Order: sequence, then structure tokens, then C-alpha cells
Amino acid sequence: MNEERRGYHRVSFNADAKLFAGDTEIHCQLLDISIHGVMLECNSVQNFSQDANYHIEIPLDESDHLITMQLALKNERDNIIGMECTHIDLDSISLLRRLVELNLGQPEFLDRDFAALIKDNQN
Repeated sequence: MNEERRGYHRVSFNADAKLFAGDTEIHCQLLDISIHGVMLECNSVQNFSQDANYHIEIPLDESDHLITMQLALKNERDNIIGMECTHIDLDSISLLRRLVELNLGQPEFLDRDFAALIKDNQN
């Protein structure tokens, strides 16, 4: 699936992340992130479910800056997991916006991404 069809841009971002499924904490590697969701590599054996609610914590640096999202499983192949953002708080969306803006280098792309996200949520 290409970027044009997606309607939003992914940013490659290699970082450790903690994925939570209820009381279970799963350590994963963040591969990429967008305002629409995340792509993760999880090496531990897990039973991911389309019906489960997930929560992720992505530390940005040595400080307390943390992007948190509520997620739903979209796809899983081998140990690569695609998850869609179902909710993100204002602080996290501000941090994510800045992260994407810095990595894209062109603010108009980010504006287009937010317009696509708003359109998706209106449908």
C-alpha cells in the first residue's frame, strides 16, 4: 500500500516501546509511526486479538516525554504487528505532530495527514 492510498505519511522511527494488553506488558520495537497508528516488531510469542484493546507507551528521550496511544490490531504477520490508533491524548498528539513534522521536513505533508485523519473520523 503506498503513501498516496493511505492518505497519511509514516515515519521510520526505531525505538523501544511497551505494548499493554490488559495486565500483560509486551516489549516491542517500534518500526514506524504515523498519526494513524504504529508498526511494531514483537519477538515474544503473543496471541494478538482483533477484539482486544491495546495501549502503547513510546519514550522519546531520556526525559519524561512519552507518546501514548490506545490501539487496535489491524494486521499481524510473523512478528510484525500493524496497529491502528483509536485514541491519543492532546499531549501525545502534540509530541507526535512535532516528531512527524521534523522527520517529514515539509509541514504541508503533515497538514494533509491531519486533514485525512479528520476525514476518516467523520465517516
